Amino acid sequence: MMTTVPTELDLGTDARLRGLRVWIAPIAQGRATGRRCRERRAVASVLRHIFGGDTTLAHTTEGAPTLPQHPQLQISISHCRSLCAVAIADGSAQIGIDIEEARPQLERVAPRVLSAAEMDIYAPGSDGLLQAWTLKEALYKAALTPGLDFRADIHICDARNTPAVAYVGERPYDVVYSRRIALPGANAFISVVAQHLRID
Repeated sequence: MMTTVPTELDLGTDARLRGLRVWIAPIAQGRATGRRCRERRAVASVLRHIFGGDTTLAHTTEGAPTLPQHPQLQISISHCRSLCAVAIADGSAQIGIDIEEARPQLERVAPRVLSAAEMDIYAPGSDGLLQAWTLKEALYKAALTPGLDFRADIHICDARNTPAVAYVGERPYDVVYSRRIALPGANAFISVVAQHLRID
């Protein structure tokens, strides 16, 4: 089996981001194993790259990922058809990540997920819709609050040029990274949000 070294994203020079790192890795394609198995293997390859072979992934009762061997770290994970993305932050930072490739379903569900104002900013059929979707998903993950309504409880402003701020209820989250990434065999949009990032 061929392995690929995960790619670490450059989040910029903002001092608050020193405790946050993001990696992406390809998901093997083919029919030899199921999609979920391929996703787990891709995430495992990222964790091996970061920590060596001694780290396992666990989940809370709500389904959020955790790193039992590294309780001081927060982790968020996402997958699309061809890529997985992993964000890790120090301390009490609340982080969320989402990666997505264009799918026809996104245009169909957009009016149930985006407010009228958000629809005006992130026009369907463009990269805007993909960006809005990944921002909403990343915020949902960061908030750790099951049952949030994407349209009523999660609010994104114009984040086409970061830095920007988005909200879950009244709680602000920094939009750390939100853009299209193109790699051989993959063309996806990724968004990362964070709250309470440590300032060194």
